[in-house]
Amino acid sequence: CHKVGVKHGDIKSNNVKFNQHTGNYILLDFGLAVMSDEQRRSSLRHAGAVEFMAPEQHDGEMMFQSDIYSFGIILYELLAGTVPFPLINKSETSRNMVMLSHIEKPLPDLLELRKAHLPSGWSEDKKVQELLIPAWLLQIISKCLEKSPENRFANGMELHEAICNHHQIFFSNEEAAGIINELRNENERLNNDLIQAKNTGKVKIITIIGIVLIAGMVTFGVNSAFDKNSDIKKDSVGVVDKNSNSVKDTVNGKTRADAAKKNVLPIDSPKKSNSKKVKKTKDGLVNDVPEF
Repeated sequence: CHKVGVKHGDIKSNNVKFNQHTGNYILLDFGLAVMSDEQRRSSLRHAGAVEFMAPEQHDGEMMFQSDIYSFGIILYELLAGTVPFPLINKSETSRNMVMLSHIEKPLPDLLELRKAHLPSGWSEDKKVQELLIPAWLLQIISKCLEKSPENRFANGMELHEAICNHHQIFFSNEEAAGIINELRNENERLNNDLIQAKNTGKVKIITIIGIVLIAGMVTFGVNSAFDKNSDIKKDSVGVVDKNSNSVKDTVNGKTRADAAKKNVLPIDSPKKSNSKKVKKTKDGLVNDVPEF
């Protein structure tokens, strides 16, 4: 409608319908577009959907940028599950509170609201995935919902161009400079954290090396003491073996000497014969016994 110079003035989620036959979304209810300024002011004040109204509309103004603000509220509602400033009831006080919030209060954090409205039965992994909203979409919503009309997209055509070319940055020079400074500060903070983590890692490594060295020294000392005890035992066994050999030699020597003494006879001692002398008689008898 902006292409033909028509301002809607009452864009809200209930006025956007889906055509099942064509697959397109259709914007309905152009009633405010054909009203006079006075009629429009009265209608907005008493019957308008204040949750979707731009701040300037509360003063009776209606601009192309007002439609951009209302469209931004729809995008916000789609992602957060609620409008930024809900209407509690239809009382005049409640409507005035919502109007004042659009004028003065900052928008609630969209991602926090989205997180709060996710189904409790979902797994944590699925919840994390659902919070990964593209940055370019958040930027477009933020620009649509600027308090001042001149800071928003000028009209629907410019908004359409931004969505089609979302890879391009559409911040002003001041906004870009602020973002760059924030990124630099964040980068510096991350570098400091990295240096601190590295230093902490070095201390841990040195501590581990010290523990390993101490354990090695203790192990070496125990092994050395064990080896010395083994050598002492071996030396003791060797001495005992030598002494036992000497004793054996002494005993064997005495035994052999005694045996030699028993077997050696004196040279001058005649050898006694165990055979008896045979006495023969003249008649050839041996001991008076005839010999045959």
